[in-house]
Amino acid sequence: MTPSVIGQPVSAQAPFPVNVGRLVGDIAQTFNPLGRDFALDYHVSKAKDGFVVVSVALPEGMTRAYMTLLESLTGFVRVIDNKAQGSFREVRVQSPSAISEAKRLQEAFTADICQRFDGLIGAGVPRNDAIKCVNDALKAEKHPWAGYDLVRSTLSAAGKLRRPKTGHGEKRRKAVQPGPGL
Repeated sequence: MTPSVIGQPVSAQAPFPVNVGRLVGDIAQTFNPLGRDFALDYHVSKAKDGFVVVSVALPEGMTRAYMTLLESLTGFVRVIDNKAQGSFREVRVQSPSAISEAKRLQEAFTADICQRFDGLIGAGVPRNDAIKCVNDALKAEKHPWAGYDLVRSTLSAAGKLRRPKTGHGEKRRKAVQPGPGL
């Protein structure tokens, strides 16, 4: 009886000199350059700007198997990379006490920043300079949340950066009145 693959007889002579059964069963040795039965010929040469050129010589008829291996490895690496990134994005379950502690720290930070900012504004420091001074003070204390953008967004969320209403719009509307001929 002749061997067959899914009902089709296998020819006695393979299209390439590598035994497919050995290739599938011992793929670690076939593509391992340190293995004793390494079936590929390769060459690495230096190129410009720190690059290298890798040339792989395959036995005739083995191109499809090699490319399939590379495609499957590429897919495997993509899946692993996506899983790794997803694991970092997962929300960690926190206890209610940890959540309340984080909220307390954030409120204390907001209160501290607003108090410092109000003191500087009360002393006549311009708004942007006051934000910079508060940030510089936090940096001097080596506070982990010291950062201009974070200080500014915290002050904005607390309503400290709103400009007082001056009524300029009403003055403009009154100034533009229809003339006597209209």
